[in-house]
Amino acid sequence: MADTTNDIWNDNDGEEDEAPRKGGRLRRFGIFFLVLAAVLGVVLVAAYRDGTGFDALRRLFSYGSGEESTAEAQYDYDASDSNRFAVLGDSLVVLSDTKLQVLARGGEEIWSTSVRMSAPALETGGGRAVAYDVGGTELYVVDEGGEVLPLTAPEDAPSFLRPAE
Repeated sequence: MADTTNDIWNDNDGEEDEAPRKGGRLRRFGIFFLVLAAVLGVVLVAAYRDGTGFDALRRLFSYGSGEESTAEAQYDYDASDSNRFAVLGDSLVVLSDTKLQVLARGGEEIWSTSVRMSAPALETGGGRAVAYDVGGTELYVVDEGGEVLPLTAPEDAPSFLRPAE
């Protein structure tokens, strides 16, 4: 008989083909699962970096569940659109048109005084806060424990310290 090994016209129509592989379906599922996991990993890393759309997930990974702090602090202060707030350590400083307060972490009032301001301003630095009325003559320096120093400009002060008339 003639040698038909390389003869395309006289092949044996698959008689010598390999047997089908076993586990092909399981292998394809494993590859699909690995590709899916890689794509999800890339999406999560991208979302974690730029913060678009996955802010809650990013906060969960960054801060945990937040169950450590179950008690919420409630602060009582004068409600106003012109209120100013500052944090000094564990204390909260609240300045409104009518009152300056230093409140403890739990919401208890440490110190307060009545003020009369038309344009209240509050600045912080060095563990202290300065409350003043823009264009006014009084200012208050407070820290976590309360008032440190009140200052009042005299009536004969230079014009840049006195309010415009």
